[in-house]
Amino acid sequence: MGPDKLYFKGLNGIRAVAALAVLLFHSLPMYKFSLFNNAVMGQQGGEYGVTVFFTLSGFLITYLLLLEKENTGTVSLKKFYMRRILRIWPLYYFFIILVVVTYMFIFKLHINHPENILYFLTFFGFIPFKLRAYPMCMGHLWSVGVEEMFYAFWPFVLKRIKKIKFFLIIFIISIILIRSALAALAFFFKYKIPYDFATALRFDCMAIGAYFAVLYYEKNTFLLKFSRNIFIPIGFWVLTFLSVFYKFHFFLIYSDVVTSLISAFFIISQISNTKNVTTMENPVMNFLGKISYGIYIYHFLFIAAIPWTLRKIGVSPHPVIILSLTYTFTIITAYLSYNLLEKPFLKRKESFAIIKSGKI
Repeated sequence: MGPDKLYFKGLNGIRAVAALAVLLFHSLPMYKFSLFNNAVMGQQGGEYGVTVFFTLSGFLITYLLLLEKENTGTVSLKKFYMRRILRIWPLYYFFIILVVVTYMFIFKLHINHPENILYFLTFFGFIPFKLRAYPMCMGHLWSVGVEEMFYAFWPFVLKRIKKIKFFLIIFIISIILIRSALAALAFFFKYKIPYDFATALRFDCMAIGAYFAVLYYEKNTFLLKFSRNIFIPIGFWVLTFLSVFYKFHFFLIYSDVVTSLISAFFIISQISNTKNVTTMENPVMNFLGKISYGIYIYHFLFIAAIPWTLRKIGVSPHPVIILSLTYTFTIITAYLSYNLLEKPFLKRKESFAIIKSGKI
């Protein structure tokens, strides 16, 4: 990695934590651990990891776009969308095909809700996800679709809007107010669908990451000083612990906002504090963070495939062994996928990069 490349220490580690947390949350209820036998718990815990992903994505992409605008005077929409397509689409569509082939020719099972695959092909997977009508092993792809929807308009906004901090504040507050109104509608009139959809479209989480990117770009003194506070990493890990045991629900509809805020401060603390006592910068976390997209994409297929395979061969091991196998095969597959499938597209993606980044 040359000196002209931007590199943020710790971000791969945060990616790794989020990806492994999602895998854990989704696995435990499925494998009937005594403390984790609630499917709702698994979904809510998984969404904690997704919220961290959203916040990190909003921060990093916004910061890169701010540097691009500073260096070139504008934001190249064409190059941005090409970078996005080359990074996200190949693995995303490959996985959908892989799931269909696996269920039809290996599991020899009927694919439930096959008509709703179209939603995932067009990045509107949050609709069948919230309606509980998604094909097996595809439900988690809703978050990729939500990100793609946000980035369909975000670089255009950043390119055109001058008072970007003011816009982000109004944008975030508006989403929170709308979600609050829809929550009231769900509570008083028992009409939950609009609120369920609003909880999926978490543009506010990415916008919070974007807001912190602007503050960091401007070298905001308060942010940099406050982020070095020891209570920031402590708060992040306490939040993670509470989410593991599904105890982080006392903020009700605002838990995602709180998670994003704490995650954003934790991101800044990692990249700006050279003496951070909870650094995410180490070879193992860097490796897992680099392949975290693959871990997230593939994990649900192995949550289904490992128990199916064990049943076929007549083995019933302890859930801990099943979980270990799920982690092992997911990580190995993500590694192979990164090198064999994603890398060729990532190399092509570099030709559209204005601000070069190194493993961030």
